[in-house]
Amino acid sequence: MRLYVCPPLHTLARDDGGALRPRQDHLVRGPFASSLGSHLADGGDEASEPSQQFVGIMRLPTELRSSPIDTSAPDLVVKQLPQQVFAKGKFDGAGLNLHLHPTRGAGKLVLFVHGLSGAGYGTWKAMPKMMFDGDKGEPVDVALFKYRSGYRALLQWGADPGVVARRLTTQLSELADRYDEIYIIAHSLGGLVAGAAMQDYLQESGRASREALTPVASLIYFASPRAGSVWATLLRALHFREGPWLKRNGEPLRRFEEFHERNIQNRALARAEENEFLIPLYCLGGERDLFVDHFSASFGIPTTQRMPLDLGHIRSAKPTQDNYAQLRWLYRIIRDVSQVRQTWTQRQQKVMNDQGMPPPPRPYVVTELRTSTSGLEWRMAYNTVRSNLSNESLEVHDHADAAHDDVDVLLTVHDADNVVGNDSDDRATVEAAEVQHQARQGSLLVGVSAVGGQSEAAVNVINDWLKLSSFTGTFFVGGVQDLEGLAALMMQYIQAKIEQHPRRSAAADVGQMLRAATSTTDPFG
Repeated sequence: MRLYVCPPLHTLARDDGGALRPRQDHLVRGPFASSLGSHLADGGDEASEPSQQFVGIMRLPTELRSSPIDTSAPDLVVKQLPQQVFAKGKFDGAGLNLHLHPTRGAGKLVLFVHGLSGAGYGTWKAMPKMMFDGDKGEPVDVALFKYRSGYRALLQWGADPGVVARRLTTQLSELADRYDEIYIIAHSLGGLVAGAAMQDYLQESGRASREALTPVASLIYFASPRAGSVWATLLRALHFREGPWLKRNGEPLRRFEEFHERNIQNRALARAEENEFLIPLYCLGGERDLFVDHFSASFGIPTTQRMPLDLGHIRSAKPTQDNYAQLRWLYRIIRDVSQVRQTWTQRQQKVMNDQGMPPPPRPYVVTELRTSTSGLEWRMAYNTVRSNLSNESLEVHDHADAAHDDVDVLLTVHDADNVVGNDSDDRATVEAAEVQHQARQGSLLVGVSAVGGQSEAAVNVINDWLKLSSFTGTFFVGGVQDLEGLAALMMQYIQAKIEQHPRRSAAADVGQMLRAATSTTDPFG
């Protein structure tokens, strides 16, 4: 085959049709070109189908909306794709797609970073889908990072990995505000980019807290040249900007290794010295890899945290339904690292207790329920929802128990028949909630629920009562048939507020709670 590799523009010439082509003395031919071409083409085309243009914190069906929901997410620049089942989406300028399940807690995230000439989705093929859908283990949210490099950025002479790493640092910081544990999976050059981004993130934000545990739980290298690659000489000769990063013992590699030696405890053990970050590092290497040898792939990684597989450089990142050893290994890593982090936290808490130090305050959300005097069952459901959402990491307080705090979530519940009959008390309650919502300029989330057989008609009546002109992204109206549906709806409202403040996210599996609450009737089905 013949592969065209384009160095600087002065080596280009126009053909008879006027198109730019490399000059003949800059063509790479023969067996080497074939193997290099396979390496460069480690990813397919990006998704061609329209992306799910739904960006925001929660999704409500049309009948539950008082007006079009503001689906913007000012707290996150990255593109969000809430999905029940994984589906590719087009990348925007941010270059990062976050696939999140609408009923899954914001606990764990797997972040994929492709390598030289790779593609956001194509490098990994089915792996992101398998992990998001939970085909072979516990489902997790996934994010895919994309950047143009190698032959995909010919006219720019490839990518500057340092600039790419800075972009990834910014997005990693945003994701760290949302997720408790982020597992970075990086292929080939992507491992060096991810390592540099992690270093920048820790230096800028993690160091300030002086805590061993950060949201970056682990960095997992897939065939990454941690000690450089023999192909760096060729890339440098062709003026590709990635070349210096792949050089044996090059400056970028030395910088990260020096930082790593001083600041990172890379073993999966629940211990760390003062000012060390507990971030276990893992590596997967292909025994048939022609581009990254065993020494480079495993450089600096503890022996027990290496995974050799009988695969080549490209296939190491592409598990299939029949051959998914990579996935089994990744799920084991997530399980082990989570356990290490939990053990570390417990030990630290014991030290504090032994020293007589009070435990850190638990985050909390304040809620309020307004209903008629006949709404005893509704209040019981409300209290059950609060209890289910409260755990070791989060408490949901009723406003009566937090009199000095602002209410975060105001819930009003109404009998659908009364609403359809234009009951004056119900109308006054809804209008008062609207006034309070406007006064708080959208910082108060209001959830209005109509319960009963005429719930759909009641929602229309309530919408007619409202005069909303702004902050509609935090004012919701929903209708349900029965008590179980009401419990599920209230849980959605409260969880939506929790997600607006990600570090207060419940550690419990909210999706499991929701499924339990909707075992008979699911208003979102």
